[in-house]
Amino acid sequence: MKKILSLILVLMLAISVAAVAEGSEKKDSWLCDEKTTLTVFCDEGASNTMPVPSNDLPFWAWLEDYTNVHIEWECIPSASYDEVLSARLAAGQDLADVIVVGGTSLRSAGQNGTVIDIAPYYDELCTNLQAYFADSDMDYKSLIATTDGAIYGLAGTINARENRITALYNTEWLQKLNLQAPTTLDEFEALLRAIKEAGDLNGNSKDDEIPFTSADVNNLLGYIGMAFGTHLYEGGNYLQADENGKLYDERISENMKNALKYLNKLFAEGLLDPEICNMGYDVMSQKSAANRVGVMVMYSSFSPAYGAMMPQGQDDPLGEHLTVGTTLKTEYNGMTEPMYQNENLGGTAAISAACKTPELAIRWLDTLIADENVLTTRCWGFEGEDFEYDADGNKVLIQPADGSKWNINPKGCGQIPLPHLQTDEQLQNPDSNLPWYVDECNALKESAAWFGPAIPNISRTDEEVETIALSSTDVDTYYSEMRDKFIKGEEDIDAMWDTYVSNMWGLGLENVIAGNQSVYDRATK
Repeated sequence: MKKILSLILVLMLAISVAAVAEGSEKKDSWLCDEKTTLTVFCDEGASNTMPVPSNDLPFWAWLEDYTNVHIEWECIPSASYDEVLSARLAAGQDLADVIVVGGTSLRSAGQNGTVIDIAPYYDELCTNLQAYFADSDMDYKSLIATTDGAIYGLAGTINARENRITALYNTEWLQKLNLQAPTTLDEFEALLRAIKEAGDLNGNSKDDEIPFTSADVNNLLGYIGMAFGTHLYEGGNYLQADENGKLYDERISENMKNALKYLNKLFAEGLLDPEICNMGYDVMSQKSAANRVGVMVMYSSFSPAYGAMMPQGQDDPLGEHLTVGTTLKTEYNGMTEPMYQNENLGGTAAISAACKTPELAIRWLDTLIADENVLTTRCWGFEGEDFEYDADGNKVLIQPADGSKWNINPKGCGQIPLPHLQTDEQLQNPDSNLPWYVDECNALKESAAWFGPAIPNISRTDEEVETIALSSTDVDTYYSEMRDKFIKGEEDIDAMWDTYVSNMWGLGLENVIAGNQSVYDRATK
């Protein structure tokens, strides 16, 4: 009997020791005691510099170890993501636990119960987001909530002043022409003409130089439009307020007409890419990499990456091959350099009503977005490999020994296709060892006359959403068609402008303005 009791005590002691040992391995950052799986539905990322999320990438493997949550990924190509997402949401089937979804799709999914309302959980579970925004001017919770207080998704943020859409100039061609990056519209046009007249600036014995191009017509028009007094960004924000607080649409303004006429003139004279209205980022990348482009409208942060793809960049990947310019001064903008200050939230992710562990999913998303250690790893990489701490406790980048560019994107760090806080470190660190780029971006920020959107990024009521939706698709489609025709000269701007404006009203532009007017009035009381 004693032997049996002794054996039982030994077994109990062994179990106790094992439990202590197992408990000692548990990390304070774990979100669950036992490894738990969540499914995530997102796109593959906006460019090939953003690796598709995978547990084989160091960042996501580290995050699993940090949270004790295993992720099963379903990543859809960006080009077809919205279509696949819409079909899934409509069917209400095959929904992942965490879904990247925004805009009206998110609102509809929340209202019909396809995704859950996070508001009842926010104060208790979203502790990292609350800590991050505690000392911020941004009232994050009110921005992600609907007017009735529901929160259908957690959002990232966009850095307001880093990474602007601007002009990038072929540095080698500037040097050959003995010219500087222009600061006025007159200087800009003179440069384009000099490029066209010089011929064979890339030295390939072909007449294939393209003075001016862009991968996105909206970005192109937004950049050129600011020289004519419009205030556009990324193909949106068409509405502005007059001195009486009444909204008007830039798309039917005289400033827009003048901007379109200018682009049409460049197009007709062979100064603007003939493929401008049907070209994407992949095609523009190929043209730039072949050293065929003199000026491109692009995000400033792409200057080092696109420059390194050029022939001259192959020999000198850290050198300056695309000079970062600023916006162009004219009498239309008071001879200033207007630059859009992006004050919008970033991507949003929701929790599916089908999720069996919604509280865990919310805590995982909160951790991914705003946990201090996750932010450090995503933006700085791994201590001892990518950065170290100096004697004062400041982070210092460890530059590659071979002199190449510091780059943590291949590890899954940096920008990710899920909600994330776009910090200065995320945008600045990869190019911190390029003094020319840092100086040019600082000069751009310091010289810019910053402006923000007329309508703050706040939630809309159901009535406002419905009013805008009545006509926005028809208006947007018609505008895009006519914009391209005006630029290419398929429609005469002077002869057709009044008809175009009349048609915009006829398609319901007044609904678009009215639905946003109440938003503007409520936000500016």
